[in-house]
Amino acid sequence: MANLNLKNSRGYTALHLAAMRREPAIIMCLLNKGANVSQLTADGRSAIGICRRLTRAKDYNTKMEQGQESNKDRLCIDILEREMMRNPMAVEDAVTSPLLADDLHMKLLYLENRVAFARLFFPAEAKVAMQIAQADTTEEFGGIVAVAASTSGKLREVDLNETPVTQNKRLRSRVDALMKTVELGRRYFPNCSQVLDKFLEDDLPEGLDQFYLQRGTADEQKVKRMRFCELKEDVLKAFSKDKAEGSVFSGLSSSSSCSPPQKYAQR
Repeated sequence: MANLNLKNSRGYTALHLAAMRREPAIIMCLLNKGANVSQLTADGRSAIGICRRLTRAKDYNTKMEQGQESNKDRLCIDILEREMMRNPMAVEDAVTSPLLADDLHMKLLYLENRVAFARLFFPAEAKVAMQIAQADTTEEFGGIVAVAASTSGKLREVDLNETPVTQNKRLRSRVDALMKTVELGRRYFPNCSQVLDKFLEDDLPEGLDQFYLQRGTADEQKVKRMRFCELKEDVLKAFSKDKAEGSVFSGLSSSSSCSPPQKYAQR
C-alpha cells in the first residue's frame, strides 16, 4: 500500500491536494486510510489551514437550515477539525518521529511559534512549563515570527563555523525541550492548551497587527476583530477552568496569565 503521507516535488501530500480541491469525500477517504492531518507543506501550512484560506468567512458562517445541503468548503473544514480533535497530539506526535533534515526547521517553527503564543497569552503557565522542561537551557531558533522575538531577547547569532552535525544536534535538543514544554502544558493546563490549538489551527498569517487590523475589507476587518474578542474570552475562560480544576500549579498568580496585549484587543 502506498504511503499517503509522502510529499510530491512541491512539498504537498495527497491530503494537501484534496484540501486544495475541497473534496470532502476524498479527504475523509484519505484520513480513513491513514493520512496525517498534521502534515505540513514546505511553507508550513496544514490541510485545515489550506481549507480555511480558500473559504470565505461568509460562506463558512452561513446558518444552515435543517435538510439543507451543507456547504462543501465548510464540510471539509469540519471533517479536518474533527480529526484534529480526535487526535489532539497529532502535530506534536509528528514532531517526535524521526526528523528529516529539511523538515527540522519546519517543526521548530511550529513549536517556537506555539510556545511564543503561550508566553504571550499565558505567561505564568508558560514560564513554569519551560522551567520544568529546561527549555531555557537550549538556544531559541531564530527563524520565527516577530512575536517570539518580543517575548524573549535571547535570539542566537548565526555561527558560520558550526558544522551541520553540531547544528542538527543543537536543533534537535531544542525540539525535545519545546516538546516537553507542550506536553506539560497539555497535562497541567489542558484548557489553555485547547485555546492554543484553536488559535494555531486558524492558520493565522504573520503578525497579529497585520491579521487583525491591516488586511481585508472593512467588513472582513470587523469579522477579524470579533474573532479576536472571542479568542480573548476563550483565553480568560481557559485560565479559570484550569485554575478551578486544581492543577499542581494552581497557586500561580493569575494577574498576568490570560490577558493578551491590550493594543490588539481594541475595537
